[in-house]
Amino acid sequence: MQFVLTNDAAALNDFFDRVERAFSDRELSCELFFSLRLALEELLTNIIKYGYDDASEHMIRVDISAGPEGGANVRIADDGHPFDPLTQAKKTEIADSLEDQQIGGLGIFLVKEMARNLRYRRENNQNIVEFWIGEDAL
Repeated sequence: MQFVLTNDAAALNDFFDRVERAFSDRELSCELFFSLRLALEELLTNIIKYGYDDASEHMIRVDISAGPEGGANVRIADDGHPFDPLTQAKKTEIADSLEDQQIGGLGIFLVKEMARNLRYRRENNQNIVEFWIGEDAL
């Protein structure tokens, strides 16, 4: 399934509704769908908030395909600033309590924990992030 959305945070709710409808007839557990949504929400929000200097409309392409054993392969492509979440994201230390937790970087940390085969590359002036969400990632 291919989805195209703009760099507008308001477009995310519609996008997630479309993803949920597309996966409603697939064998994706509630836990897997939650992980998929959380990873997508974190990555897409970062692209929308930090990926562009101008207010012009940019397209973000998201490809999701059902994989073996009820999982999902994901590919996100955007033409924002080069940003490798695997190496450039703020390093996150997990605090003992919520009150002591530093702000920033926790979302990318969660994506790294939930996703498998997380890869980044810059190709044809686009950031491309690919990952797998499956039972082995829970």
